[in-house]
Amino acid sequence: MDRRELASLLKQCGSLEHPAHSADYRLGECAVRLLCSDPELYREIHGVLSPAFGGESGAELPAGGWRFSAMVSDAWDFERFAQAAEEETVIAQSSGYRTLRGKVVEDATVRYVANAESGNLIAVDNGRKLAAAIGRKPDSSLILDASATIRSILRSELERRGGFVLHASSLRAKDKGVAIIGEKGAGKSTLLMEWLMNAGAACVGPDRTFFWKDGQDIRFSGWPSEIRLKAETVADYPGLQAFVHQDPALWNGEKYEIPLQRLSSWQVPVVREVPLHVVIFKQYVPDMPDFQVQPLHRREDIVRELKSSLYTPVDPNYPNWIGVPNHSERKVEDTLLGTPGLRFMKLTGGGSRERLLNLAQELVFDENYEQRTHHP
Repeated sequence: MDRRELASLLKQCGSLEHPAHSADYRLGECAVRLLCSDPELYREIHGVLSPAFGGESGAELPAGGWRFSAMVSDAWDFERFAQAAEEETVIAQSSGYRTLRGKVVEDATVRYVANAESGNLIAVDNGRKLAAAIGRKPDSSLILDASATIRSILRSELERRGGFVLHASSLRAKDKGVAIIGEKGAGKSTLLMEWLMNAGAACVGPDRTFFWKDGQDIRFSGWPSEIRLKAETVADYPGLQAFVHQDPALWNGEKYEIPLQRLSSWQVPVVREVPLHVVIFKQYVPDMPDFQVQPLHRREDIVRELKSSLYTPVDPNYPNWIGVPNHSERKVEDTLLGTPGLRFMKLTGGGSRERLLNLAQELVFDENYEQRTHHP
């Protein structure tokens, strides 16, 4: 396919107007409007994105908002595109995740990417803020490509405005927004599950979380993904075990993968755009019989704890392959440390899950915890 044909396809996507199959997804002040000609395709994409980004329809798209079309078209021809494009290239290579390969054609402000694995076309026009995912059939690969591209656009726009992504589990406990930050194996998911299963908390993000400044506050929403749990973890919660056993497809051979939309249909609410009150830096030390709490105040201590968990502007697992600018001069630590009333705690050690939850609840709900337990 030549550039004229590609431009024609993108123009066709830009002219789609199906009010019955459209929704606006938002992350802070950033917005992407999904337009979809296939109702089933729309429902599947919406199911992936709505727990994290909402999905209202009918409102006016804000200034700077994007339009995104997911479309099935016989005019799309991967083989003809491949002949006209450069040699196959690595579109995005992540650390510990799959490598995305495909063909790329760039024309002025437009980037056309043909995913070699799915056979679908992703087109991103930065000048007109128009993007599309085009395939020959409305299958799971088109759902994945469309959802991932919308998420990437929202993320890049948020980061360009000073927002950021952290490797963090996040939740809302009563009226408190809590972020649990730590490296893989630190116990973030363990603490999150205790909050959700035994303390009535609402889930925001299982493993990654978006943060942004909103006036004097910081707000956060979750990354649209699954909660991944080992079988032994699920077995500790009988109600959850009964739930996952109803659907064998949730088991991937190593872990259970529970999408956020499925979690919200059970007994765990999923919420978004939550004000942040407490940041817990979690570190697991198995040979410690109990947990140790250290309040953090100094800038250098907080920056050190953030370093390995900060996925902005460079993400080792989800590189910015769509080409939407995401650079901001604002530093993450300035945003966090400049937020009045935000508390930072480091929670280190081992011990029982019951003890872990009780201690975490003290840290979050008792604003005088530090004065009561720490003396000069």
